[in-house]
Amino acid sequence: MQIVCNLGPLKEQGASSEEWTTFRHIVRRGDWFGEWSKSMTWLVNGLSDCWLEAIGYTHKTASGEPSLLVTQIPKLQAPSLHQIPQKLDDAGVKARRPHVAMLVDRKAIQTIQMRSHIETWLASHLQSLGFHKVSTPLLTAGSGGAVARPFETVATELQDTKLNLRIAPELWLKRLMVGGMGKVYEMGPAFRNEGSSDFMLLHSSC
Repeated sequence: MQIVCNLGPLKEQGASSEEWTTFRHIVRRGDWFGEWSKSMTWLVNGLSDCWLEAIGYTHKTASGEPSLLVTQIPKLQAPSLHQIPQKLDDAGVKARRPHVAMLVDRKAIQTIQMRSHIETWLASHLQSLGFHKVSTPLLTAGSGGAVARPFETVATELQDTKLNLRIAPELWLKRLMVGGMGKVYEMGPAFRNEGSSDFMLLHSSC
């Protein structure tokens, strides 16, 4: 939902041209504006691309876009101290600063939300089939269950033991089955020393 700030409706509610000019000059991408009571939260697109809470009425632009026509000039609550880029293509920056990627491209949030919905559905479906969700160790003295190079590290209290981040949980799941757990599954990260990121793994045994 976008916010529409027009001088005409604002002046009808007592706003001056000077206040409007000041508002236009201080708005920056990433700023938080608004009154923190008796208001609704919307996302501003276009001029400022800010998050703000604003008071106004439902409205449609000349092109038919649903909007909120504000009747009060939003007040600055928290300025953005860093310039948010218009476009972000660097995969490294997206990985290290996901909040910036979300501010630049709202589809980044949709991806995370969709992943959450998929995981919730999978968990519900597997539970309906009689599976039990478990958590197996991420750090072990030996990796196994798949053919891949593991990440290696050393723990403070185990200086003489080389530890590995798991590359697959399947051996641990099979141990649980041997112990009598029956149907088990796990959704969690696996780490393979073949790229710059870990991946989510769904593995089940029955």
